[in-house]
Parts: sequence; structure tokens; C-alpha cells
Amino acid sequence: MRSPPEGVEVEMWAAFCEEFDSITEKLEVICEGMIENPQLSHVDEVYRSLHTIKGTGNALGAVNVGSVAHIFEDLLKVWRDEGRLPTCRLADLLLISIDEMRLLVSDMGREPDPELMDSLNAFAGSGGAGAAGLAKPALPPVAEKNDPKHQGPVKLQVNASEIESLFRSTEAIRQGLIVRFGKPTREMDRISKQTLDLQRRSVEKMIPRLQRVVRETAKNLDREVQFEIEGQMATADVPIIEDLSKMLPHLLRNGIDHGIESPDERREKGKNPEGYLKMTFLNGPSEFSVKVQDDGKGMDPDVIAKIAVEKGVITEEQAAELTRYEKLKLIFAAGFSTASEITEVSGRGVGMDAVNNAIESHGGRIEVDSYSGEGTTFDLILPASHSCVRETYLICKVGSFYVAFGTHLISSIIPIEEHAMPTDGVLMYESEVYPLIGFPELDPGLKDERERPALVFNAEGMNIAMCVDEIISFHTGIAQLLPENSREDFPYMNGCGEFREETYLTIDLDRVIRDWNALMIPV
Repeated sequence: MRSPPEGVEVEMWAAFCEEFDSITEKLEVICEGMIENPQLSHVDEVYRSLHTIKGTGNALGAVNVGSVAHIFEDLLKVWRDEGRLPTCRLADLLLISIDEMRLLVSDMGREPDPELMDSLNAFAGSGGAGAAGLAKPALPPVAEKNDPKHQGPVKLQVNASEIESLFRSTEAIRQGLIVRFGKPTREMDRISKQTLDLQRRSVEKMIPRLQRVVRETAKNLDREVQFEIEGQMATADVPIIEDLSKMLPHLLRNGIDHGIESPDERREKGKNPEGYLKMTFLNGPSEFSVKVQDDGKGMDPDVIAKIAVEKGVITEEQAAELTRYEKLKLIFAAGFSTASEITEVSGRGVGMDAVNNAIESHGGRIEVDSYSGEGTTFDLILPASHSCVRETYLICKVGSFYVAFGTHLISSIIPIEEHAMPTDGVLMYESEVYPLIGFPELDPGLKDERERPALVFNAEGMNIAMCVDEIISFHTGIAQLLPENSREDFPYMNGCGEFREETYLTIDLDRVIRDWNALMIPV
């Protein structure tokens, strides 16, 4: 909880905190640039940013925050005036200073870390640890901040709830146009889509922090790690991004600490001494996923089950009944740890359960796969949107329910006129045999052998079919996503929407296709 200094209005302090968070996020990005490809402009950007933090912080009584910013600002003034390129040591000190300022903003009674302040003063007194005498780069002068030709677009900070309220208002207008004229205007469609997009944020801003976590963890544990990131421009709703920024560092530390072996151990196993760690962000039509994979020692499901029994998480009888996948999932049990010794990095018996709980709170899930000696993969799978999603659906009637299927996963439609007859759990059509799936909680006539329309889906190379009672219409609309804990009655439904004054349920087709074997109609 960030309480304001005494005498400062809550609204004014909240505005400062928002600006502070935005600036420090930008500074982390600049730090990575200092390490990878140092530029003279980096020093100037950091100097101006710290000047802003110092001035606003001091004005609001956050003098300890201002004092850290002030020391670093004085240090950078020398570098800027002498035209020095930033160094890795400078970037490291800036990252530590950012961490300290965040702690100070969160606790107004905290004093600046004396060890950090001494390090900053010593670094400044040494002229940048021997940096004096560096040749000045032949770079063009950096534009002054007050030069209008070089100013970027003005950025405004808006509360996420206000954006959602605006979106719902525009969507109500859009639906009103559909009722009155049969379709919305092209401009209204554009406004509605843009408002929906405002609720989302790119994962790009968290990348520097993740790179820092890997770099520092590998250094602390004497590991050599190649870290690769794909999908930096993927987007997700703001609440999901905020939780991922807390969860992903733990997964990365865990992967290096418990997964990737030391260089000597990897050589003995015939592996490259440099471990491999990859994180992939992916936007799908109805899901947003993050995959974290390493080529380390992997996990043995039987060892995990044995530890779970020893810790009282499950009984021996329960362990004997578990599948390989279910044994791996035990690592998400509260208090479970596979570390043979507790380290300063991870292995405290907490963390993985918190990651799992956070993902589930957003209506998502975690899948894990691992092979001993080969590595581990975590898949964090979340709804494409935290609150609602726009998609083109095929609306059908199943029993007494209106059900919507996302068209992106429908391979074909078999109309009732084709007289396809379900028999013994399969559907015969044009010399093809389609395994039938269905939802007994929605379809009372699931096992009936009668002619009905059918939808065909492709499940990882296998064509499967589902019978419906009536195909109503195609519909492009907004579905309100349902949290995971509200889907007990209909586990494969992930949302609901309005169509012709009727409420429809949306099918989680990604999950259906993954679990289609469990949905096959019993013979």
C-alpha cells in the first residue's frame, strides 16, 4: 500500500505514483540498451527522467526518493557534460537505484540504503570507476527537451475502469444501431474496436525486467544461460500483464535454479555448457499464452509423487492412481518444493502454487511437461481478454440453449439436408467417419440417432464432429468472459453474449479440441 506523505492529498500522490511507475519502467528499458548497445542519448534520457522524479518527489514530501534521484542525477551530469558513453556498471547501479526508489515510494518511513548511497558517491568520486579519459563518440548532439521539433506525442494516463466503462457505452450504441438498422456503421465498428484495444497492453515493457532477472540469477548461481524471447509485441489485458510481471520472474529464477545445470555438469552430460531458456508470448483468437521452456535437468514424475507423499500432499494410494501428467502438476501444491536445499533464489516451498492461483484467478490454467535430462516446459494459458472479447461466431441451438462457436476453428458445416445420421458414436458423411463429441449438460438428445446438422472441427489432424439442433446465424459480437470458478456447470463454456434478445453461451473451442477424447459420445 503506497500511503502518501503527511499533508499530501491522496489524488495528488496517486498521480505521482502513476508517473513514477511509468518513468521507472522506461528507465529499465534504457538500462538494457546501455548494456546491449550504449548510446550517448541514454545518459541524457536518464538524466531528464531522474530530474523529474527528484523535482516532483521533493515537492510532495518524498525527500528520500528525491535524494537517491539527486545523487544519480549529479553523477550523470558529469557524464553528459563530458560526452561519455554509459557502461554496464552504470546501468547496474541505475537498476539497483530504481529498486531502492520503488521501496521508498512504498514506505515513506524508510531511509535510503546507506550501502547504495555510499556506492553511488564512491562511483561518482572515482570518475565513474575509471571511465575518465574515454574517447568522446562522434555522435550528433542530443536534442534538448524543450525543442518542439523533437518532442514526442503527449501521453495521458487513464484509469482502466474508465476505459472499460467507455467501451461498454460504445458497445451499447453499436448494438442499438444493429437493432434499428440491421448493422452498425463502419465508423462505430472502428470506435468500438479501438476502445476494446485500449484495455490491452503490450508485454514489451516487462521484457527488460525479465532480461535482468535472467542475467542476475545466472550470475549469482554461476550458470551460463542463453535467454531468447519471442512475441514481444503480444498484448493482453492490463490486469493480466500486471500479474504476469510478478509471476514470470519466479518461473525464470526457478528454471535457472532448479532446471539448468552448472556448466561443468552440462559438459559431463554431453550438453552445451551454456543452458537455453526461452519465453514465447502468443496471441491466439481466444487465448493468450506464455510458454517458458528450458533444456535443463527436467523433472521425474515419480520423484515428484514420492516427495508429495513425504510432505503429506497426497497418500501413497492416491499417488499410485495418478497419471504422469497429474504427478507433474503436484509441483503447484501449496508448500511443495523439489529443491534438495533451500537457496537464496528459490526453493522455499512457495511460489509455484501462487503462480497457479494467479493464473486461475484470470480464468486461465497452467500446463507442464517435463522429461528427465531433457528439460521442462510451462504453458500459461489465459483468456484473450480479461473481461470481454469480440469475435465472429456461428450461433446454434443445442437443446434449449443458444450456443456460439468461434468460426476460426470450424472446418466445415454439415447441414441437415445432407441426411447425415449419427450411429454408435460416429458420424458418416461422404465416405468420412467423424468421431462425435458433445455436452451432456446442454444436449439431452446427445445419444439420439437422428438426423441433425453437424459442425466439423480439426483436432490436431483429426476431424471430429458435433451435432446441433439448429444452425441459427453468423454473428459478430462481444462476449463477456466468465471466470474459471463460475464454469462448474458448463466447464467448456467460457463466456456469454446477447443475440436477438437471447443470451448465448460461447464454447471454449481451444479447450474442446485439446480434450476432445474426454467429450466423445459413449457407445
